[in-house]
Amino acid sequence: MRVDAFSIHHWSIWCGLTELHHKGVIELGYITGPAPAGSGLWLQVEDREQRAQKTIWVDISDRAPDASARRDAADSSWVRNAVDPIGRPLGFVAPMRSGFEPVRRYVARSAIATIRARRSTELRGSISALLRKPFVLPVGDFEADPGGAPAIVFQVRAWEPHESKDPNDRHRVNDVRATLIRQLRQRFGDRFTGGFTPSVYANDTYPDLLTNAPIDRSSYLHLIRQNAVVISSTGLHGSIPWKIAEYLAASRAIVSEPFVNKIPCSVSNVIEFYTTPDECISACDSLLTDAALRNERQRAAHDLWHTQVRPDQLVLARLAEEFE
Repeated sequence: MRVDAFSIHHWSIWCGLTELHHKGVIELGYITGPAPAGSGLWLQVEDREQRAQKTIWVDISDRAPDASARRDAADSSWVRNAVDPIGRPLGFVAPMRSGFEPVRRYVARSAIATIRARRSTELRGSISALLRKPFVLPVGDFEADPGGAPAIVFQVRAWEPHESKDPNDRHRVNDVRATLIRQLRQRFGDRFTGGFTPSVYANDTYPDLLTNAPIDRSSYLHLIRQNAVVISSTGLHGSIPWKIAEYLAASRAIVSEPFVNKIPCSVSNVIEFYTTPDECISACDSLLTDAALRNERQRAAHDLWHTQVRPDQLVLARLAEEFE
């Protein structure tokens, strides 16, 4: 793995790599040699049994990737958000850590690489992402067995003008979320918890739709574990939200807008999809009233997480595809 400019998006893949290294499944090293310019992780992978080598570009950004030197130079690509990805669909990810990441060593080696390349701004960004407060939580903090009360959680942010270059996309995402929050509150009352997380923009634009639940990460994960049914809406640029990976880790019954982007695993009988607010309400109602269906969906989420979505399993699956 090249010690490149690091961002909050990269934690999920680093988590998977370091956990596999800790288990002895792979041997992970950190390189500072030359690589094509661009964003995303750059991996140099060797299958010693087959004596085969590949370079892999991992794009974990929120938007579909544009042409880049890294994508063009890599033998293969893993892409999080693209309708027709070049290479392989990456899968569901969210920032979390294994606990085995050598953060200080990464920062030190990254400093050497960026200074040599005269890219000091990248170093500042990497340190900020690696040492941000609150610190990225361990993968185990996200995991839970099926359970929770027959109630619903949908807690989201209202995207602000400076966070998107496409105002139409931002307004669409915010409007969908606002409509859902209103209807969920009206239909389910105290069986629904959620709303927009407070911010200057949300306070001014949606003062009647703010959540009254705690918003720090640990409290939010506890809230998810307390409630059996959770909702996801599409993110900016049609991206798959981090919530999906978080919900699967918690073994929740998930109701979601359809995914625009391709995914590498089947979610049939795992996620209930909706295209309109009425369909979302109907799906939630079915899960709340039908305990057997709710338990079935939670068990399916639990199994999918532990076999294909947990960071170590996701990375292992993508590596196996490369050398199968």
